[in-house]
Amino acid sequence: QRRLGRLAVDLGASLVLGHHPHVLQGFEVYRGGLIAYSLGNFAFGSYSTRAKDSVILLVECDRSGPRTAWLHPVNVYNREVAFQTRLRTGSDAARVLADIQRYSNPFGLVLRHEGDRGLITIRP
Repeated sequence: QRRLGRLAVDLGASLVLGHHPHVLQGFEVYRGGLIAYSLGNFAFGSYSTRAKDSVILLVECDRSGPRTAWLHPVNVYNREVAFQTRLRTGSDAARVLADIQRYSNPFGLVLRHEGDRGLITIRP
């Protein structure tokens, strides 16, 4: 995944969105682009305890590409939300953002917490 995500940016992509493993994984800022290795599920017919968390990703761009990304943690655990994805707040949101930071540490990413959402600065 790391090789393919970086290759996509090297070949001109500025945003790479992964999904295949159905679980939330790390983020990386690479050469002015953002790689989301897996956003997890959003609305998927699973009751897996491994697939409880996801994020809504909002990327702000200008003519030069992505500048910032906002991560809004959501609950996708169908035993709790019955296929109605819900925003996480408070300590639930903080836990998901801490998990994302841990998953992203190998990429040197710094995720800033702003209330119940996370902020990634791609370009100042």
